[in-house]
Amino acid sequence: HLYLTEPKKDESSFNSYIERMTGFVQNKNLSPENVFFDSVSAIVNSNHLRSKSLSISELSKITLDNTFHAYEDRFKDLSDFTFIFTGNIDDELFVEHVNNYLGSINTINRKEEWKDVGMEFPKGIVNHEIFKGLDEKSFVYLNFKGNISWSEQEVVNLKTFTNAFKIKLREVLREEMGGTYGVWVLGSLNQYPESKYVFRVLFGCDPNKVDILTEALMVEINNVRENGLEEEYLNKAKEIQRNEFDKNLRENKYWLDQIKSMYYNNSNDYMVTDYPSLFEQINNDEVKVLASKYLNLDNYVKVVLYPENRKINE
Repeated sequence: HLYLTEPKKDESSFNSYIERMTGFVQNKNLSPENVFFDSVSAIVNSNHLRSKSLSISELSKITLDNTFHAYEDRFKDLSDFTFIFTGNIDDELFVEHVNNYLGSINTINRKEEWKDVGMEFPKGIVNHEIFKGLDEKSFVYLNFKGNISWSEQEVVNLKTFTNAFKIKLREVLREEMGGTYGVWVLGSLNQYPESKYVFRVLFGCDPNKVDILTEALMVEINNVRENGLEEEYLNKAKEIQRNEFDKNLRENKYWLDQIKSMYYNNSNDYMVTDYPSLFEQINNDEVKVLASKYLNLDNYVKVVLYPENRKINE
């Protein structure tokens, strides 16, 4: 309540925070991994200003007055706020606290609309190489993104395909070829500002194995597009999701996230009721369709991190 009604303007705390952040940014830029992932963020968003990491120059422009003004502006009107509470709640006490600490805050009924700031994924096939660091360690990052109609079923389709393909890639790249420190496969579906999917593959490896492992990855991508996946990978993915669902239903954080998602996406309660039924029906014919949809080989970004000496050697 006091954070909203009586925020404190403390110059000493502000200066201390800026000092800590300055040190953080300086140290962050010394890390090859951080430079790599910051570069990836800028590249996949066509170097949009909001995709770039905070620099010392930008940090130095932040003032206490501007920060305080932005804070007051954002929190001076709660008329369009949605508060979600989960847990073992005493109804009577809950209503009392809501009335006292939220209901007592004045509102101005300001009308606002969100804005698409125009962060766009590059068109075509984009390849970038980043040279940073001394350790003989590389990362390979592959990013696919495209338009898609958002739906509860599509969210589950993408999650199930992501989990199944992740198991396959880890088996091939890490266990069979023994060439990678780890394989990460991530998929997400966003409804705003436009309905789009994002599918990412990342693995770390010895710089000498970048080409052979990247080639193996592309072979697996082509294979899943044409033939789908063996049933064992789909079954393993479904088993993982069943177990996760059973566990999640006992966690307040899961309920909080799903209720928030229902409001944000204007969706139903599928992730707390019908979730298993939505992924149990997915078969290999659908996997091939999903792979062709999510892994568009005409439009993707590939970024590779190499140690600095590789650039000199070239």
